[in-house]
Amino acid sequence: MLTQRAQQRVVDHADLLYQQAPAIAQRLPELVDMVCRVITSGGRLWLLGDGAAASLAGYGADILRHGFERQRPGLAAQALHEVDHDGTRWAATLQALRTPDDMLLLLSTGHHDEPLVNAVQVAHEQELQLALLLAGDAPRLLEALLDTDWCAALPAAHPGAAHLLLLEALQGLADGLDLQLLGQDSGHGEYV
Repeated sequence: MLTQRAQQRVVDHADLLYQQAPAIAQRLPELVDMVCRVITSGGRLWLLGDGAAASLAGYGADILRHGFERQRPGLAAQALHEVDHDGTRWAATLQALRTPDDMLLLLSTGHHDEPLVNAVQVAHEQELQLALLLAGDAPRLLEALLDTDWCAALPAAHPGAAHLLLLEALQGLADGLDLQLLGQDSGHGEYV
């Protein structure tokens, strides 16, 4: 019974990714272009996630700094860790370390969105470029965005699905940046 459940979970996740592939593929090139401009102009990408997505912010920063599936120089990416509820610590970090060309990328599963609503306000106050990858439902967070902010909202019925979609989007971002910065990878065949 456990084997069947594990197989069904993998099949369900594969089906979810297949269903969401067009939405992710349609919006991701815009984010890749934005981040590429930030990185090549000397700016830094800051990543911040809510709840379970906080670990994904660290993972996203890591694959951008150290490479994803290809060898390349590290990119200026840093995770902001959600330490306090009101965001004063990471807001102070941004205030002290940010440059005018920096960008804040928020990752949300739609749960525990209060810190990210605060992050949107901080980004606007500090005049940072802002992007949001949302997998789930977060109406308060969406209401806080301005027309100039970038957002990709993907439906996710439960936290595990949201985490999976955000993970795929981050890996797509890293792969897209590698393609933009390094060109086509002639050393490898089909993507597996």
